[in-house]
Amino acid sequence: MTAIAFSQISGLIKSIAVAVPDQLDCDGCFNLAAEFADAELRGIELPNALNAVQIHLNQCPCCAYEYQALLEAVHAAEDNPDTNPDTNPDTNPGTNSEVNPGL
Repeated sequence: MTAIAFSQISGLIKSIAVAVPDQLDCDGCFNLAAEFADAELRGIELPNALNAVQIHLNQCPCCAYEYQALLEAVHAAEDNPDTNPDTNPDTNPGTNSEVNPGL
């Protein structure tokens, strides 16, 4: 049997002491992650409905990891014009000067 270090026990006790009731499960967090990321990246104040996402991310390492991966993907897409649908005429026909006006 592996012994648990005092620092591990102390860390668990601190986590329990500061835990806030989680109103959202992992699926709910996943469903709101894009909206939450958009608000965070735009620097706008979070609507009350998204506060539950922040609470969940603070308490769930799996969802926090997935959320960080989402943010990294968004930043990578912003940095690469070929994958950014707002600037790539192949994925955003509105930016293509050869759009057929008859369609």
